[in-house]
Amino acid sequence: HIGLDIDFYHDQSDQIKLPRETENLYAIDKEKAALFTETTSGLDYSSEEMLEWYFTHSKKTLAEHLPKHGSSDAQPPRQAIIFPIQFPPGTFHIITEQGAVDIKALRLAVEVSV
Repeated sequence: HIGLDIDFYHDQSDQIKLPRETENLYAIDKEKAALFTETTSGLDYSSEEMLEWYFTHSKKTLAEHLPKHGSSDAQPPRQAIIFPIQFPPGTFHIITEQGAVDIKALRLAVEVSV
């Protein structure tokens, strides 16, 4: 995965900041850093696990997200895909400088080889 963008259920969502230690964990290992907590179970999820959660709950596959090309179109060997994941309130939260805040949406950018 190459990046993410998070929206929160918070009246100042654009002002929310992650603690330095969380940013450091993410910088060290973007795929494996367990940043997200499922509120009901208390289980922590990494970006990689969030993508698996998305596929399971949306019943979609990676192939359904790949750009459609005609047979004559040249495809680059690697492509970036953004997965827009929406959450009802109380599904997942993340610890921020303001405390635990529910996640409204996660846009997870992933680079895939085709």
